[in-house]
Amino acid sequence: MGKKCFRSTMAALCLALAVNLPRPAAASRAQAGPADAGAYRGFFDRALPAQLEEFHIAGAAVAVVENGEPVFAKGYGFADVEDRIAADPDATLFRIGSTTKLFVWTAVMQLVERGEVDLDADINSYLDFRIPDTYPEPITLRRLMTHSAGFEDRITGYLAASGGDQSPLGAWLAGNIPARVRAPGVFSSYSNYGAGLAGYIVERVSGIPFARYAEKNIFAPLGMNRTSLDQPIPAAWAGELSKGYVFTGADFQSLDFEYIVPAPTGSATSTAADMARFMTAILGGGANGHARILGASTAATMLTRIFGHDPLLNGWAYGLYEMSRNGVRALGHAGDTRLFHSLLALIPEKNIGVFVVYNSENAFDAQSLLLEEFMDAFFPAALPPAAKLELSAEELAKFAGSYRQTRRFAETTVEKAGTLFEPILMTPTADGALLLSSAWYGEIRFIPVEPLEFVQEDDPQNRLIFRTDADGIITRAFAQDDPTTAFEKMPWHADYTLHYLILIGSAGLFLATLLAALVCWIVRRFVKNAETLPRAAVIGRRIFPAIAAAGLLFPAGFVLAFGGIAYGDTTLLSVVLALPVLLLVLSIGAGYFLVRAWEEKYWCAAERILYSLVLMVSAGFLWSLNYWNLLGWKY
Repeated sequence: MGKKCFRSTMAALCLALAVNLPRPAAASRAQAGPADAGAYRGFFDRALPAQLEEFHIAGAAVAVVENGEPVFAKGYGFADVEDRIAADPDATLFRIGSTTKLFVWTAVMQLVERGEVDLDADINSYLDFRIPDTYPEPITLRRLMTHSAGFEDRITGYLAASGGDQSPLGAWLAGNIPARVRAPGVFSSYSNYGAGLAGYIVERVSGIPFARYAEKNIFAPLGMNRTSLDQPIPAAWAGELSKGYVFTGADFQSLDFEYIVPAPTGSATSTAADMARFMTAILGGGANGHARILGASTAATMLTRIFGHDPLLNGWAYGLYEMSRNGVRALGHAGDTRLFHSLLALIPEKNIGVFVVYNSENAFDAQSLLLEEFMDAFFPAALPPAAKLELSAEELAKFAGSYRQTRRFAETTVEKAGTLFEPILMTPTADGALLLSSAWYGEIRFIPVEPLEFVQEDDPQNRLIFRTDADGIITRAFAQDDPTTAFEKMPWHADYTLHYLILIGSAGLFLATLLAALVCWIVRRFVKNAETLPRAAVIGRRIFPAIAAAGLLFPAGFVLAFGGIAYGDTTLLSVVLALPVLLLVLSIGAGYFLVRAWEEKYWCAAERILYSLVLMVSAGFLWSLNYWNLLGWKY
């Protein structure tokens, strides 16, 4: 289920916080891997230049390790387009985004090995602030490692405009605690905040900042001398940092360094060669040719599956998620900032590791597609076509509706409205399939193979499994290729289609009201013998265009202001959120004047009908805004 990088005013924000996942696979028989490095060279020399051209990517670097040794590394394209500096796997520094989290989980396992933390203890025992006891079950490090702690997803303040704007990790975490919206262990819902907590626990237990801990206990021992979590990077390295690019349609434009506030969740800068050293250690029982960072049993444990939504679907190990294909188990982590995209994938049974990193915004899809092609090239498997289960139109209709990604859904704040830009719609087709469509995933046809199980029509390795409540009603779905989230079916009152209709209908009527008010003003201004109305009628007539203006201004203002919250800037948003409150006050006042208008018969009948419709639509619009946490200042 390859994700399509959608273009909207939300794109930069979503890209900054997303995790791009590879397409996984169902069980099948795998063939042996490549016998020499030449096979890797041939594959990447074909695949990566093609990706750079197709996706308009400036540069990339890749590294492969096998049987404890680096066997292939190469750069493609440019680290600096303007100065024509080629990407180099040894010298070029890239931001790696959320792949940084693998250092957090490695550090946690080091502390577990030393007996300094317990994966199943309440994390509050390690913190100097308290996560509220919303549920009887405590949050544990094990739950943080599988992103099943139950936090809502938040983005406010996750980014900083400069190094000076970064808050200390502990202070930021204490001041930005997201709501716990489900009990721990129900299902995975990717949480940057949860990973930040784990990094802070490492700080608290070790007594040193996480960046220094990682240097001392991971990077230096493994010979990763070109890896750092510092923001900005060490001054001596500045000349080797790849620029990050957006493609404008004609050329590449470099943008500024991206600052991640909870640094352990995504701030690392590294080279492909350094990441090869890290992969060698994890695959090599905790050691590479330089040193040992984990005991062999701990390293093996770290790769063991401990959580999943269904045995048939990819799940989680200790901070690494599965991305298996063609019957070969693969696991690792991807990382995305707006400008940089990376993927680290380990294939333990073949003792192979692959790391790839790109330096352009448009590479959001590239790394998952590259891993899919890699697995198909080196571990091919011929799968028989799926046997379609014929479901009636009535049975298929049970799956229809709007769904939301749990990892991108904040229950309690204005960020809830962000999902309006990326609904997931399930639509039955006339030929008995189910069409999944969204800006995030694109359009994918699934065919039923079991009463609650579907497979992708053109890639039967990709499953979509549904779950029901006690009454047999569809409540959620889980995708094979995305163990980081669940899809929750929206009830009728939360259905995206309903709220889109309200938004579109409101906008149309509000616009018509403003046009009608303009025409009436022209008539009254320039046509003689215009009617003389009582003061209440004049005031009432002015309120309805004001309602329309506030209703039209708010959506545009919200889209403009929403992007700032990732940087903790809510100034403009605070102003924009005054519009729904104003709309509520005006609507209450308009109700009084509308009642008087009908009683006293001022205004013409058409005008009274129009304003009655405006008031009803305004009430529906306000109800919708309140559902999305936009009525008031809910940060």
